[in-house]
Amino acid sequence: EDAIAFKLPADEFALILQSTYSTKELEKFILKLIHYLRNHYVADDYHQIKVDVTVSCSKVIGNGTGLAHANMALKLAKQRNISYLIFDQSLMISESHEINLNIATTIREAISNDNIIPYYQPLYDSKTNKINKYECLVRLQLNNGSILTPYDFLEVSKKIKLYPSITKIMIDKTFAYFCKNGLNFSINLSLEDILTLDTNEYLFTKMEEFNIAKQLTIEILENQEVLQEKYIKLFINKIYEYGANIAIDDFGSGFANFQHIVNIKADYLKIDGSLIANIDTDDNSRLIVETIVIFAQKL
Repeated sequence: EDAIAFKLPADEFALILQSTYSTKELEKFILKLIHYLRNHYVADDYHQIKVDVTVSCSKVIGNGTGLAHANMALKLAKQRNISYLIFDQSLMISESHEINLNIATTIREAISNDNIIPYYQPLYDSKTNKINKYECLVRLQLNNGSILTPYDFLEVSKKIKLYPSITKIMIDKTFAYFCKNGLNFSINLSLEDILTLDTNEYLFTKMEEFNIAKQLTIEILENQEVLQEKYIKLFINKIYEYGANIAIDDFGSGFANFQHIVNIKADYLKIDGSLIANIDTDDNSRLIVETIVIFAQKL
């Protein structure tokens, strides 16, 4: 009687209980609800439709995560094929979810405070020992000055739809920096960047604005499965029309195949470090690397 009901998207509803209940009382309430719904029919002129339900519950603890925790418990209940689940801190997903919530806030603050920054990693010519290019790597600077690497925040940024904003910031900052000094540089783009029309158009607009194409190499991450090859080819052809270069990054780390090299027609092939690390001691690693190099040279 003390519940307020809400309709959520799709087939989900929420109840906010105004009073405080013990776990046993909650379970009693949930079981009563499930029993009622499973024994209740929705009738029209022709049919009686039986309804089933999965229920989750979370206590509101004052930081706005009650609904989020209930949603997590609901998904887990469905995965386990059980009727109901009450959230508690012992659930394995709790810790990672809390971290994601904190990282999401950190990402939003970093974008607002201009704390998404590029690091410029020099690439040396092994014969001359001179720098011939810089690779631009994204970093997130916290308010205390410490630095987060992409491993710490990029995946979460995709979940909260801020990944395109980070890509655009990197394009803006790296283009503005290198157009002043004439040095060669590369930026990393994922297949998501390439296939997102807005990001795609933004890249080419900025290439024209800064007149930067001759200095630029686009590194395409190889460790993602290529599902829309037609659009990848269109993007690559346009890159070459502008006069920029293409590199395949981390080749051999994921979905490596030689057909991929043929289709992309890259200027550079960056072999993943996991293959290079042991070529002086592991005959198989050396053979794989030799094969990749010979094939690439013949192309």
